[in-house]
Amino acid sequence: MIQELRNANLDTNVYRNKTMWYLGLIYSTYGLSYLVFSTFLVDYLIADVGFTNSSAGTFFAIAGITSIISGLIWGSLSDRFGRLVTLMIVFFIQSILLLTFSLSSNSTLILLTTALYGITLWAVPTIINASVSDYIHPKLTTIGMGFVTVFLGIGQLVSPAIIGYLIEYSNSYFTAFLFSSIIALFGALGCIRLLLNNRKRAEQSELSKMPLC
Repeated sequence: MIQELRNANLDTNVYRNKTMWYLGLIYSTYGLSYLVFSTFLVDYLIADVGFTNSSAGTFFAIAGITSIISGLIWGSLSDRFGRLVTLMIVFFIQSILLLTFSLSSNSTLILLTTALYGITLWAVPTIINASVSDYIHPKLTTIGMGFVTVFLGIGQLVSPAIIGYLIEYSNSYFTAFLFSSIIALFGALGCIRLLLNNRKRAEQSELSKMPLC
């Protein structure tokens, strides 16, 4: 009965739901920011840091190994602490880690940064897809996931061109990682904005239920 009442209050139109658009825009920042790590990490380690092909490949493999538990860890944390709060934390962590890549050439620090970024790598898709069902009717969950994934695709589409241009223009990977760090920060700020909007909406809903004196 409680679940039925909750579902009755959820939106039944994905495309008119402003929160879904916010989620989509937040998701696009992930598409823009994570590709520099997943696509250019090995090249960065070889060209800018001076790693051998073998060492760079090992670091990338470490990122792949740590990413295996990424979705499980952050999905569980989002169940406990809330989707948007956890998503905000992930974006802040990723922003700091990407900034560390752009500023440091210390192999130990880069190893730690690589492992930590791997742990956060699939957190955003996991939390975003879980968040969809919080804002629209369960019958539309699949459509909602498809809708926000379009924004992810747009981010993934334009990211290689932007990052490639930055690398070519600056002749290093510094600006590419810095750009990605800033974009991840925008993702965190987007989560904060959506959190504030949700709280304001909840307060207005509570006020509307109060009996008039």
